Amino acid sequence: MFPVIPEEQIERQLATTELAVGWDVLASFFRSDHTRMKGHVHAGMEVGMVLSGELDMHFAEAEFKCGPGDVWLCGMWEPHAWRVYAGTTNIALVFLPDLLTDQMSGDPPYLDLFASPPDSRPRVTDADLRQRMLAIGNDIRRETKQQGPFWRTMIRLDLLRIVSELCRVPGASPPVGRRSAAGDHLSNLARMTPAVKLVQEQPRHRVKVDEAAGACGLSRSQFQRIFRNAMGTSFGRFCLRARLAFAAHRLRHTGATVEAIAEAAGFADVSHLCKTFVRHHGCTPNEYRSLR
Repeated sequence: MFPVIPEEQIERQLATTELAVGWDVLASFFRSDHTRMKGHVHAGMEVGMVLSGELDMHFAEAEFKCGPGDVWLCGMWEPHAWRVYAGTTNIALVFLPDLLTDQMSGDPPYLDLFASPPDSRPRVTDADLRQRMLAIGNDIRRETKQQGPFWRTMIRLDLLRIVSELCRVPGASPPVGRRSAAGDHLSNLARMTPAVKLVQEQPRHRVKVDEAAGACGLSRSQFQRIFRNAMGTSFGRFCLRARLAFAAHRLRHTGATVEAIAEAAGFADVSHLCKTFVRHHGCTPNEYRSLR
């Protein structure tokens, strides 16, 4: 079960670290018009699409424009920002990785798409693929509006259609001889689920590697190797993203001082939070708070 987010709630909910907790997929369909870059970070993975208009997507390592039929991908707690131009209509699907781990033999390596660096993730460059993506996006739009029988299931299937199409983009999937590695990836992610949930349930807490490894029934070295393979980043960096998400949410939705937020999010001091925030979000905590 998942809710469709009303337009007026999209800003608040996209900034909430608990966004995807408890739902298979959280879908939103909304119009936007703000020419200032706006940053977000959230617990779930995200698949977004432009249905009409244009927007700029910004990651720490990459920046690109999206037009009708273009799709973007975000990993868990991965800082990202966008600038939306007048009359643009977007759709966003946010979900926990568990949704893509229950797969059949021969299914595409969906999660490899999110573990790749932003500039290496597949893009929509073919006109036929663009039309297919727009058809799926409009199917999601219709389902969210009509809410007919099993409409939530239909949107979940539409999400799988989008990532399956992306996996078919040349270079997106591993060569045939490496297909078994893709299966291992899914198995590894499932093994990492206890650690992911530890961080997800208490983003302000500095979860230790030994604690996470123990939750997964692995040695420290095994855990660190498998986590990086499954998530595309180290466990330490993953935890840092979670604490930055907590800080970002507090900045946007509370009147707490930056000093209090730094302490609550487990940073050594304000200077530590500011330096880390700028590195990941491209702005200071106070600048982030002022973005509306």
